[in-house]
Amino acid sequence: MRVSGKVAPQTLHVAEDRKQVAFSLEGTKKNLHVICSGQPPDNLAEQMDVVVEGRLDASGLLHADKILTRCASKYKSQQKLSAMPPTASQPMPRGEP
Repeated sequence: MRVSGKVAPQTLHVAEDRKQVAFSLEGTKKNLHVICSGQPPDNLAEQMDVVVEGRLDASGLLHADKILTRCASKYKSQQKLSAMPPTASQPMPRGEP
């Protein structure tokens, strides 16, 4: 399964050896407890938007295989670029005159 949300405040716990991480993922309706064995992303932090891929067990715990972090500043700068009109060095997208 693949879910997205924010790392809930005061829930992020990273093992000393950085080989396991646990946190609560804030959703729009409820929180989901996540545990991941393996190296977490270096920039993982509380209140950060993340996408988690893994499997949900019978108790409702999400065992993550992958945690993807989002960097808002990267997306904002990309949105600004895509909103700019094409120039001679930027070809127009296909399907547009």
